[in-house]
Amino acid sequence: MRRPARPGVWLVATREYRFFRRDRAGYLLVTLVPLIAFAVLTWTFSSAVVRGLNIVVVDADRSEISAKLIQAIAAAPGLQVSERAGDLKSATQAIRSGRAIGAVYIPPVSRRICSPRAGRKLSPSTTRNILRPAILPGGV
Repeated sequence: MRRPARPGVWLVATREYRFFRRDRAGYLLVTLVPLIAFAVLTWTFSSAVVRGLNIVVVDADRSEISAKLIQAIAAAPGLQVSERAGDLKSATQAIRSGRAIGAVYIPPVSRRICSPRAGRKLSPSTTRNILRPAILPGGV
């Protein structure tokens, strides 16, 4: 009488090999689906930085500081100011219609927050793909 096979990796490998010799669909699922998924994910994440994202700017402040902020947003890599809306309703319409992907709202209080009397200044800084506006103390 034959001894039973010792359990282990070799036993599992031979059993799966026999299974795939009989079932071609299983073999295709195990080999082709991961290869296709790898190709799709490689293609999806191959572009490093997204460029040309259209945004709408709603400037309720209309001050020199808000103009500087809009210039900094327009200079940021990956962003493009597609239009300047007069109110949030028209900005929402631009987003829903697909003309823009997002909106920047500058409230009327930014004049007070960034005034020289308050001792603060607006200092937008960019990385490769993100605009980070910051309000810093005047001495920095």
